Amino acid sequence: MKKIILTLTIILTIFIIGCSSEQTSKEELSKIIVTNEVQDMVNQKGEHKIVIWVLNNSDKDFTGQIKVSSKDIDGSSLGFDGFYPKNIKPNEKTYGITWLKVASTPNVETSVLGGTFTGK
Repeated sequence: MKKIILTLTIILTIFIIGCSSEQTSKEELSKIIVTNEVQDMVNQKGEHKIVIWVLNNSDKDFTGQIKVSSKDIDGSSLGFDGFYPKNIKPNEKTYGITWLKVASTPNVETSVLGGTFTGK
């Protein structure tokens, strides 16, 4: 159920962003740096704790949508989640936490799906 709701949220977000009159350019989004850290902490479902770091290198506040995907060794999906940081100031860093299953050699990918920049 969580995956269905997240999938619908991501699709709706992409649709809304695509229909927005104020498109955020790829150049603007490239100023948002996302990294992740897979930790050894494991929950009852066998999912690892993953810390998502988001750095805003732009000169405007950023609110956006980040997709976090875990891939198996063969490239198949082990799961995904979303992170929705709000009002990250210029040159500020924030983080979020998610729990996903990971491969024996973790392969967690992140991508900025979209967002808005405000100020200046």
